[in-house]
Amino acid sequence: MGPRDTSLATAVLLLAAAPALATEPEQAAVFVSGREGYHTYRIPSLLVTAKGTLLAFCEGRKKGRGDGGDIDLLLKRSTDGGKTWATARTPAATPAPSSTAIPERSGCS
Repeated sequence: MGPRDTSLATAVLLLAAAPALATEPEQAAVFVSGREGYHTYRIPSLLVTAKGTLLAFCEGRKKGRGDGGDIDLLLKRSTDGGKTWATARTPAATPAPSSTAIPERSGCS
């Protein structure tokens, strides 16, 4: 993986500085390609809760950059304004549909 791939694969989230300060926003590499068991991280998102907790979400792609394959939704939390981040976890898991399952239909004959 070259430098360009690494920079594209690293999700850098900007953390807003206090509005009264005339400083540049701080940056933190929250999801870094090749770490925590994932080849690539894509589609980052950052939310702030009413209590100020930062929630960073993204897709973690285990085996490559492609849109198919083993992909997880990941979440990291920060309670100190983004200075430190908890280890990534999957907030929910949805089982893959079974090829033998037949959906039930009501009202059809």
